[in-house]
Amino acid sequence: MEERRPPSSPMLAWVEAEARQENTAPSEHHEHVMELLLNEAGSLAVYKKEEESLYSILSFVSSTQQPPGCQDKDLKMKFLRSIISVCRTARNCDLWCGLDAFCKKYELAEHIKVLLEEEPLDVLHTAVQQQAMLALGHLSYVNSVLEGKKKSILLTCFNSVFLLPSHEYLECQSRIYYLRTLDAMDRMLRLFIRNSPLSGFTELQDILQILLPFANSDSEAICERAVGRAAKLTGWLATRFSPEDHSADGGYTECNVPLLGQLVGWLLLCHTCENRQIRWEALDALYYLYQFIQKNRRTAPEASQQPQGKAEAIPRLPLPTATDIATNFGKYLQQSQRTDVILKVIEALRDSNTYDKQEVSGVLDMAIEDPASWLTDVPEIVRCIYRHVECINTASARRSLDSLILCLANQRPREVASTLLQMWPSSDRHANLQVFLYGRGGDRRLSA
Repeated sequence: MEERRPPSSPMLAWVEAEARQENTAPSEHHEHVMELLLNEAGSLAVYKKEEESLYSILSFVSSTQQPPGCQDKDLKMKFLRSIISVCRTARNCDLWCGLDAFCKKYELAEHIKVLLEEEPLDVLHTAVQQQAMLALGHLSYVNSVLEGKKKSILLTCFNSVFLLPSHEYLECQSRIYYLRTLDAMDRMLRLFIRNSPLSGFTELQDILQILLPFANSDSEAICERAVGRAAKLTGWLATRFSPEDHSADGGYTECNVPLLGQLVGWLLLCHTCENRQIRWEALDALYYLYQFIQKNRRTAPEASQQPQGKAEAIPRLPLPTATDIATNFGKYLQQSQRTDVILKVIEALRDSNTYDKQEVSGVLDMAIEDPASWLTDVPEIVRCIYRHVECINTASARRSLDSLILCLANQRPREVASTLLQMWPSSDRHANLQVFLYGRGGDRRLSA
């Protein structure tokens, strides 16, 4: 009987055994994968502990020449779970050497993104989305593998879940997948921030940049999912995240998140909408966001001049009004961030928006009483008013907008006039200026 040579590696033994069991020789694909695997063996510290997972990853990557959507679901799941296993072992055993080069060479993040893009947006019947987001979270531990790719990845992840039909219309099994996928997304977002090579605040800014457009959707389902992610993320930031632990030198890291004002403005408006779930999720997010900002008081340049005693938290009972919330946040936001809140409020006064116009108008009334804090960027506010004024006709909204115009005109007449004149054709400037200002805010004309 011919003596069989021992296999060159345990993985080759597994492949040969499988082939013998099926009475077939190893396929060309297996041979190609084994060649790839053996070529990587010497440079991967995690190779000995995760040989089978690495084989599964390479097997999937080398099979992606098939048309989109033709790969077997089990093969996809094995690929994603293998990435999680390899990254977890590398982390637990400190076996990072060579892993970043391996992930980049075989474009693991890009393959995960393609898998998400191939999933249907009208139904959720597998755990592919869930496992993909868990895999991306684990990949964030690997140095620089996701660098320059996270924004595109985040957009794909949000699209894959936010654009699904409302959970009320999902079948029972799909709802289970849906809830687990949302949990995986929340974990992924936390890991992106915690494992950021620069600072968690930079990562938070990038996440908000992708998340906020979904918040402005006319679809209640999309808005509810977006505000839910904000609530989960701010809850973690307030209770678990320490900027000092994730800064390069371990020292204090200033909370530099320019989009913070837009986030506060959006959540403040969601707190006034008719959908009860969105309202309570928004209040939770605001409560935790306020705690988070309190822990990082250097958000506002003038914070160093304020007393450093413990600030009063946003009260939960009785239910705070939009004005209460804006007043509390105003102490800690930068001037540009306070302007962002005002811009969101003006936009919310449009007739097409379903926010509580009376509550929203109250925020403008508050800003008018303290223009030195809230109405500093006059040109930007005037441009915003001009864009939306023709679509604002609700009585309470119109009164507040007229009062705002009068306040700006009286406080900073030259800036108001010059901004308006720049926006109109030369032939219409004088007439338009009079129509826009005279008679809307009282008897006084501009003394520009």
